[in-house]
Amino acid sequence: MCSEICRVLKPGGRIIGSLNLNETATASEPQTLGEEVLTEKLLRQFKVKSKRLGRKRTGDDNYAEMFSGQSTYDKTRPGYLWFDGYLNA
Repeated sequence: MCSEICRVLKPGGRIIGSLNLNETATASEPQTLGEEVLTEKLLRQFKVKSKRLGRKRTGDDNYAEMFSGQSTYDKTRPGYLWFDGYLNA
């Protein structure tokens, strides 16, 4: 997935994405993505405009910390990564 994103974007192309982190693998999504893997395989190839991490919660306030900028992300639990960046030339 990471290679394909970089392949189809032209140099300077922009990516804006929301990715689930540390989710339990399932038959339909057999790989677990963590911040380290995404940084190594994808994000390091981009000039970062914005990057936010948040802890996945239940209830109505699931994204509250993403908007407030007050992250309680814990890499051992499910979370979110919001990213905005430009592919390096």
